[in-house]
Parts: sequence; C-alpha cells; structure tokens
Amino acid sequence: IAKALSATGKALSASPVTAANEMPKAQSRVLK
Repeated sequence: IAKALSATGKALSASPVTAANEMPKAQSRVLK
C-alpha cells in the first residue's frame, strides 16, 4: 500500500488527472 501511495503521489505531482483516475483502480485491487 505504501508503494502504491508513493507512486500515486509522484503521478499526482506529474499529472493530477491521471493520478485521480488511477487511485480508485489501485484501491479496488487492494480490496480484492
């Protein structure tokens, strides 16, 4: 999870829209 958050943080600084779209997908993978 920490790695996912770190990657999301980097993506967020580079592309907020992409990060916002990827976050729910990452959370879904963790839940599954």
